[in-house]
Amino acid sequence: MKTIDSLRIVAFACAFIGAPVIRAQQQQMQHQVSATTPLSSLIEEAKSANPQVLALTHAYKAALNVPKRAGALPDTQLLVQQLSVGSPRPFAGYTNSDFAYIGIGASQEFPYPGKRKLKAEVASREADALQAKTESGTRDIVGQVKAAYFRLSYMQEAVRVLEHHDQVLGEMQQIAESRYRVGQGNQQEVLKAQLQHTKILQEIAMSRRDEGQLESQLKQLLGRPQDSLDIVTDPLTERPLPYTSGQLFQMAQEQNSDVRIGKAMLSQAQSQTALAHKEFLPDFSLQYMYQNTDRKFRDYYMLTFSMTLPNRGRRRAELAEAQEKQQGAEQDRIGQPDGRGRR
Repeated sequence: MKTIDSLRIVAFACAFIGAPVIRAQQQQMQHQVSATTPLSSLIEEAKSANPQVLALTHAYKAALNVPKRAGALPDTQLLVQQLSVGSPRPFAGYTNSDFAYIGIGASQEFPYPGKRKLKAEVASREADALQAKTESGTRDIVGQVKAAYFRLSYMQEAVRVLEHHDQVLGEMQQIAESRYRVGQGNQQEVLKAQLQHTKILQEIAMSRRDEGQLESQLKQLLGRPQDSLDIVTDPLTERPLPYTSGQLFQMAQEQNSDVRIGKAMLSQAQSQTALAHKEFLPDFSLQYMYQNTDRKFRDYYMLTFSMTLPNRGRRRAELAEAQEKQQGAEQDRIGQPDGRGRR
């Protein structure tokens, strides 16, 4: 009898201690939130607020400006010269020698025709690869949001079911205790009801813990602060899959980000190889200068044409590097499921 009484005291203590905690949590949640949040709105929020998605988006937008920069002409140089005669002092001999002058001019480099276009093409292919990576990263975040949302919805529904069972069990416990007090029941039924009540309280507490972890994960994916309002999901509903297995396989081939990234990287490597071949050709430079002497002497006009000869050893190394990268991109492309019977 002492053992039974001790169990009864423990069960009552757990019930009376756990019930106010659960009720307080329920009241807090009811106070914080008032409506459910659909999954579609959380997906849009993740696309616009997730730090990883924003970082990828900014990197892609930055890459969009690279082709214009890569295909532009080198910077123009402005030149100012002053030639002294007879002395190192500035303007020495300017009034008594026709060799002293003040010159103003400009210089412009011109890459060999076709180099600028290839450089812009290489940068454009890199932007395409970053776009595919951005889309892939966004889909990955959206997938994580969906998974966390569905698990959270399941957990919230489980808590509601457990709370309903706890309410029903509480009524049964009251009936068993009433019958025991009037001598119509036995103590074993009362203890069994109390133990079941304690187990449900424990399951509710564990479910609340899992629910809090899922909400924390979801808020992190959404870029929300952890102390923001809790998220209440829509109830889970069964929906039929509108696609066949063949349609899903075809969509995976057409929309697979790895395939798109592989294509962009291969195109970039091919353009880089073509540019490496082009780099063996020389670049040119034009310089024009007006040289002003004293008014009693004639002025000078100077046009200079120069050619930059490439270092062939360095260019051969760049070509070998570009060719190896192209072969690697081709092998990587072969290993991808591109719809040509490979996988």
